Amino acid sequence: MRRTSIKNTRINGEVQKELSRIISREIKDPRI
Repeated sequence: MRRTSIKNTRINGEVQKELSRIISREIKDPRI
C-alpha cells in the first residue's frame, strides 16, 4: 500500500463526518 492511501483514508473520514453533520442538520431544517 502507498503512504498516500493512509492520508486519503483519513481525509475521507473527515469529509464523511462533515457530510453526515450537514445532512442531519438539513433533515432537521423544516424549510427543506
